[in-house]
Amino acid sequence: MSDPLIQTCSTRIRATQSDTFRSEANAAVSLGFSIWRDGYACILFICLLSLAMINLRGMGGFGEWLFSARWGILCVAAFAGTLQVACASNHRRALTGEHYCLIAMMILGMLSCSYSFMPLYSIQRLASFALLWVTLFGGAWTWLQSYRNVLLGTHLVFVLICVVSFLSLVHLGQEGLVERTIRAKGAFGRPTGAGGFAGVAIPIVLWKIRYSRGLVLWIALLVLATQGYVLLFSGARGAIIASAISLPIMAWRLYRSSRGVIVILLLVTGSGIAGGFLGLSNLPDYVVRRDTIEGLSGRTSRYEVAWHLIKKRPLLGWGFGVARYATSMDREALAILSGEGTFSESSAYMEKQLASGTPVAVALHSEQLERLVETGILGGLCFILFWGLLTRDIWLALVGPQNSASELVVALAASCWFLFLNTFLHAELFAIGMGTTTCYWFIIVLTIAGSRHHQSMSHGRVA
Repeated sequence: MSDPLIQTCSTRIRATQSDTFRSEANAAVSLGFSIWRDGYACILFICLLSLAMINLRGMGGFGEWLFSARWGILCVAAFAGTLQVACASNHRRALTGEHYCLIAMMILGMLSCSYSFMPLYSIQRLASFALLWVTLFGGAWTWLQSYRNVLLGTHLVFVLICVVSFLSLVHLGQEGLVERTIRAKGAFGRPTGAGGFAGVAIPIVLWKIRYSRGLVLWIALLVLATQGYVLLFSGARGAIIASAISLPIMAWRLYRSSRGVIVILLLVTGSGIAGGFLGLSNLPDYVVRRDTIEGLSGRTSRYEVAWHLIKKRPLLGWGFGVARYATSMDREALAILSGEGTFSESSAYMEKQLASGTPVAVALHSEQLERLVETGILGGLCFILFWGLLTRDIWLALVGPQNSASELVVALAASCWFLFLNTFLHAELFAIGMGTTTCYWFIIVLTIAGSRHHQSMSHGRVA
């Protein structure tokens, strides 16, 4: 038990309480040196932080430079990941069902590029995801075959969450924390993006709070308060609902000695919702946006468009990465949107672009539907199977024996639960130009690796 990172993060494998917890200063220094000594961890953290900063507010010219350099950043990370795989032993390179699902989807994506009306763009988007796969499902996966690195990787994400939270706190202070009339935008400048990031971040922060004390505990509590405020007042309703479902389950698993308090809080909350004292209806109208609930903020017409496009090319789809452009290239799809009034002001412009053969981006707001539109039913099934296998891993951690990995996997699973629900409401996992994309995929890889370690520990094997 000489490793300070494991002593700080894991309570199940400690000898005594005094041996496990060092001073907060020593723990922070140990974490820093752990990252610095591990060259791959350093490169991975720089990659995650650099790509996350692309969409952060206040970056100015530096953010624009990062956006233009995103391909270079990902290529460096992919090269480092390739070296990591090449230097690893065979058992550390073993792939899982999730790996093969994404490989199959990329192969089908290659076939769909031949049918794409924007072939070069499709190849570019496919290449960007292939680089992302090599970086995370290749290099990072190999690196995470050590449980110590799973803990270190989770702390890399926690540090990233702290950076985003402190920037969000600055912007929230400028906007006004109390007398607010618009949705909170946080550090990302977009309410939906800020709320989605909060939904992913809060479970990881709660896990960190459980094993922290002193200054680190206070920092984690400040981060939790910031992300909780952003989640609530960003108006990201999907993130709020997903968190309301997953966080009680996570708390039940992590805080076993406080289950009586959790039951009381759930009963009080349930009574408040039933009595009309608690719920979305009690939040400001700019958060709830009651007038958009029935049409899911205009998504129903876009889902109808997606179904129309799927029926026209069901086997291999329209081409990898072109779902948001396919709508503007199909007159019947445009008619569906115009009939719903979604594009009543820009219908003439869209018709003009259609006549000239110039595509216009129209987001379908569903990762699941975009995969079906782009890669057809076969590619969409691969993506659905990927989430099915990930759900199996999460379930095994929930119902399996208690060990040092199970509580970490439960926290990561709560983050992945939101990411899964978000695939039905947004499309953020296949665009490296979005700052959170790489971070979200890394959390997914962390969850898969953590689940594997949980299963190994349950059988008496520790990597």
